[in-house]
Amino acid sequence: MGVLFLILKIIGIVLLGLLALLLLALLIILFVPFRYRIHASYYDTADIQATVSWLLHAISVSLCISKDDKKCRIKVFGICILDLFHPKPRKEKKRKKKSDTKRDETKHSKQLERTEQSKKMSESVTQYDDSTLSEDDTPKDAGIFEKIISFFIRIKEAVLSLQRKIRTVREKQIDLQEQGRKWITVLKRNRTKNALSKCKDILIKMLQTILPRKWSAYVHFGMDDPATTAQILGYCWMFIGILANHVTCLPDFENKVMEGELKAKGNICMITFVLIGLKVLFDPDLIYLRKIIAEVDSL
Repeated sequence: MGVLFLILKIIGIVLLGLLALLLLALLIILFVPFRYRIHASYYDTADIQATVSWLLHAISVSLCISKDDKKCRIKVFGICILDLFHPKPRKEKKRKKKSDTKRDETKHSKQLERTEQSKKMSESVTQYDDSTLSEDDTPKDAGIFEKIISFFIRIKEAVLSLQRKIRTVREKQIDLQEQGRKWITVLKRNRTKNALSKCKDILIKMLQTILPRKWSAYVHFGMDDPATTAQILGYCWMFIGILANHVTCLPDFENKVMEGELKAKGNICMITFVLIGLKVLFDPDLIYLRKIIAEVDSL
């Protein structure tokens, strides 16, 4: 009995250790952020460098796109395990066996026999059609009366088809008006307004999580017409309160030029998306918003 209890104790300790490791790995995934850096520039040619790293660069993805080369490497503990733009060469395929080559030859010969038979059948059919056409008399011209009757029949069919089209368009218009009225009544409800405001808050929170914490941009631009350059500079000054500490604009009123660069870095934490997903799944107002089409159809 003592040996059995000792074995069960060891198994329990091992299971608890595995459970603790799984819990620790889950907490690391949720709370350790993914960090990213972006450096993009355009001076005659585009140059993009971006890196995404996690857990002190234990796992990293680097992207480099320039005029000379393209690289996208996935590294684990500094060791490149995959290069998307330069994959490893595949091994040469083995030669086919003799049985496979014989099967291919027999299939090819059967296809040739089928094509020859189809050609012979088509030739016989065309010869039969020519003989029947030569034996028949040429059709006589229709009379003037029959032409007039057929003309009025065509006019009648065209008028009827036009009436049907107008009727269908009118029915669709009535349906759209009815659907618009239903949507307006549903959107005017207080519950719908609360759900939409919650959706707006969720989207803002997601953008705050994804967007970079620090970023800066430099733009050197100039157009053919100096007035156009001044107009663009005026549009930039409209957002001076937001872009003052991040963007540097250098206009050129004499030369046509367009160049600049962008630097950004930030981090993304998975726990934020998990909390947002739980809120979307279990919040009653958001559940109501997911079923809003059924609410509109029920009116």
